[in-house]
Amino acid sequence: MGPVLNHGSVYLNFCGTKQPCLNGGTCSNTGPDKYQCSCAEGYSGVSCERAEHACLSNPCSNGGSCVETSQGYDCVCGAGWGGPSCSINVDECSPNPCNHGGTCQDLVNAYKCHCPPQWTGKTCRIDWVTGDVTFKGMVYQAG
Repeated sequence: MGPVLNHGSVYLNFCGTKQPCLNGGTCSNTGPDKYQCSCAEGYSGVSCERAEHACLSNPCSNGGSCVETSQGYDCVCGAGWGGPSCSINVDECSPNPCNHGGTCQDLVNAYKCHCPPQWTGKTCRIDWVTGDVTFKGMVYQAG
């Protein structure tokens, strides 16, 4: 690369000044403000910005499905998982589904309520003494 020459807003050494080639691509100046990238294996695009066959490395965790896109890939996560590579456990305890002061234990694609004394059921809505069920502030009496 020669010295950077700038005539007004025209760059004669575009590669040295702007470094437009990504992902290990090699830049060649082809004229004022013009360049061409030779992309490393597995990449394409004007600036080597697109990963080809990005799903071959199985980037999605926990059963997520990989979908190739023009920018690389996207992961379609299975139930209970999120994030760019499906590696984040979704917190089913947020917001807390447990009633009457029950504490929530987050599981993979599930949760478990630990109910205070007198309350039972999946979300601590059943009064085990009377059998009554509470739902949205209403009490439904058993039997």
